[in-house]
Amino acid sequence: MTADAANGFAPVAHLHNHPFMFDRKPGDRMYTTEDSVNEIGGALAPSLTDVHAYRNMREGFGLKGAWLTNGLDSIRYTSEDFDRLSAWD
Repeated sequence: MTADAANGFAPVAHLHNHPFMFDRKPGDRMYTTEDSVNEIGGALAPSLTDVHAYRNMREGFGLKGAWLTNGLDSIRYTSEDFDRLSAWD
């Protein structure tokens, strides 16, 4: 991406999927615990890690935005939004 951006390509958006997970079981690959087994995902809010990555991509190669989808609904964030969202410090 960095090389492509340096050659004139504009990174318009990072598309990221937050799928629903209806069949979670404690200990599965999604690190499900007894306390979180009923959390099925699908949130259109980026995680703390997502926002941190978006900020790094903005600084690293000029990412302009992020699009999150859960397969039913989608939301678009601009690079300016990255500063209004919570992230790891």
